[in-house]
Amino acid sequence: MQSKTKSLLLTLALGVASYCCASLSAPSKDVSAGAMMPDGSSPVLNFSDLVSGPNTGNSDISLGQTAGTDGAIVTIWGTGLGTAQGTSKVVVNGATADHIYYWGDAKPPYSPSDLNKYHKMQVVIFQVSHQAKEGAGTITVTVGGKTSNPLPFTVRAGRIFFVKTTGDDKTGDGSWSKPWATLPKIVSKGAMVAGDMTYVCDGIKQEKEDNYKAALNLIVKGGGTSNSPLALVAFPGATVSIGTSTVYYGIRSFISDKTNFGPYWTLAKLHVTGETMAVGMGTGWRMICNFITVPTGDGPTGGVTGTGDDLFFMGNEVTKVGAPGCSKLYHPLYISSPRAMKGPRLPAEANREIAWNYFHDNNANRAINIFSEQASTAYMSGHKVHDNFIINQVGGGILLGNYMTGENWAYNNVVANAGLGPEPKTSDPQGHIGVEIDCGVRDGSAPATMYFFNNTIYGCGWHQGNLCANGHVTFQNTENFTLVFKNNIIVSTGNPFFVPYGQPPKKGDWSGNLWFGLPNPPTWDTAPMTANPMFVNPESGDFHLKPGSPAIKKAKSTDTNTFAPLAFENVPRPQGGNFDLGAYESVQP
Repeated sequence: MQSKTKSLLLTLALGVASYCCASLSAPSKDVSAGAMMPDGSSPVLNFSDLVSGPNTGNSDISLGQTAGTDGAIVTIWGTGLGTAQGTSKVVVNGATADHIYYWGDAKPPYSPSDLNKYHKMQVVIFQVSHQAKEGAGTITVTVGGKTSNPLPFTVRAGRIFFVKTTGDDKTGDGSWSKPWATLPKIVSKGAMVAGDMTYVCDGIKQEKEDNYKAALNLIVKGGGTSNSPLALVAFPGATVSIGTSTVYYGIRSFISDKTNFGPYWTLAKLHVTGETMAVGMGTGWRMICNFITVPTGDGPTGGVTGTGDDLFFMGNEVTKVGAPGCSKLYHPLYISSPRAMKGPRLPAEANREIAWNYFHDNNANRAINIFSEQASTAYMSGHKVHDNFIINQVGGGILLGNYMTGENWAYNNVVANAGLGPEPKTSDPQGHIGVEIDCGVRDGSAPATMYFFNNTIYGCGWHQGNLCANGHVTFQNTENFTLVFKNNIIVSTGNPFFVPYGQPPKKGDWSGNLWFGLPNPPTWDTAPMTANPMFVNPESGDFHLKPGSPAIKKAKSTDTNTFAPLAFENVPRPQGGNFDLGAYESVQP
C-alpha cells in the first residue's frame, strides 16, 4: 500500500500547479516563469481575491491616477512580503503595478479577516497596469531581490463600478466621480452583467431585506461565467457590512427559477451576517477574506453553505456562528451536493478548496462540515482542506463525510479545543469530536480515498460529555474508503484519542502519528510515537515545536512533501530529507 500511496502523491504533485486557479501551487524544482522553491525567507503568495479583470477602465483617482487609464484593483495574500513596500514590486502579466493602495500585515481594515494572528500573512493591494498583457498570465512579487511563486491572472474585458455613501442611484453612473449609493442598485436591479466588478467604499451598509429573505440578493441575468466572473469587493481599507441578525440571509444569489445559485461570483473583504445564513455559494464562487458571523443561527443548514463545482473558500474569518445550544445540524461552513431520494444519480460535482481560514469561538457544530445524503445524491470529489486554523469550538472541528468520493486531501490544519460542549438544547447530542472521517458512500457505490496528513489536533472533546461521542479523532463506515492517515500530532488533555464508537481503518496506510497525553495510542497505528511534542505555548494557540521536540524530522519525505512542500505559515519542508510531524515545520538554525 505504501508504494501505491507514494505513486498517487507523486501524481498529485505533478498536477498540482493547475488544480486551483488562485491558490498556492506546489513549487517546482524546474524554476521557470517565477516558480521557485522557497528557502524560508523568500516571498510566497497564497491566493488573490480576483483571478481576472481588465487592465483599463478604472475611474478611481484616489492615488492620483488618471481616470480610466489603469484597471482592476487586486489584493494578494502571502508570507515574506514585508510590512512596507520599500523597493519591492508587484508584476502582473509582464507589467509592474505602479499604484499600491496598501502593503503590510494582513489585519483589518485592509484584510477584514485577521490572517496575521496565526497565519502570519501580509497583504498587498495594487492596481493592474494598462501595460499588462492581455490574456492569461501571472502575478508575482519581488522582495529583496527574490521573486515569489506565480499566481494566475487573466487580463480580460470588463466594466468597473463603485458604490459610495455620497453616491446617487438615480443620477449616478457607477463611476468614481458619479457613484451609486446602494448595493441593490447594482446587483438586484440589472446594472451589472457577466464580467463586471464593483468596489464598495467605506461605510456602505445593506441591512434591510432586499428580496427573497436576503439583505442582498445577487440577481444578474445568467450570473457570471468561468471566463467572465462577477465580483463584489470592498475598496481598499473600507468596512462594508451586509446583513443583520433580523434578516434570514445575508447574501444569496438566485437566478430566474429562484432555486439555483447564480454562478461565478467573487465576494471579497466584506463583513457578512444573517439571522440564519450569511452566504449561500454556488458553482464557481470565490469567498475570499470575508469576516462572517451569524450569532443567532440554528437549524439544519450553515452560516455559509455551498454546492456546485469550483468552490473556493479561502482566507475567511468565521466567528460566533450559532446561537447557544443550537442544533447539532447547524454548522459554520456546510459544503454539500444536490440531493435526491430517487431517480437517476444527479451529476457529480468537484473541485472545492477550503484553505487558510480562521474559525474561532463558534457555537455551531463542526467548523468545516462536508456531507451529503439520500439515494440519488450527487457525488462530490476533489476537496482540498488545508492550512485552516480552528480553535475554541463548542461543537466538533471537521467532518469529512458521506458522498465525498474520488480523491480528497486534508493537511496542515490546526484543530484546537474543538467539541468543548455543552450539549445543544435538543436531546440528540452532537458529538464532541476534533475530526471525523466518514467519506465514501455508505452503499459502497463509488470509491473514495482520503489523504489526511500533517495536521495538529489538540485538546478536543467535552470533559463532561458522553465518552462514546467524545474525543479527538474518529472514523466511520471505513469499509467504504481508503485512508492515508500519517504524520499527524494528536495531543489529549484528558479525552480519548480515538472516539470509542469509531471503527478502525480497513484500507490504506496509517502509521507514524504522534499521540500524547494518554497512556496508550490507538492500536491500529502501526508505528506510533508517544513522546511530548513540546509545543511552544498551546494554551495561547502556539503549536510551533520547541527545539529538541521529538516530532522534529520524524516524518518521511516520500509521504507528504511531494504534494505539500510548504507547512503552515509557508515554511518549506525539506526536499530529500525527513521533515516534522504536525502542521508546522520548525525553522532550523
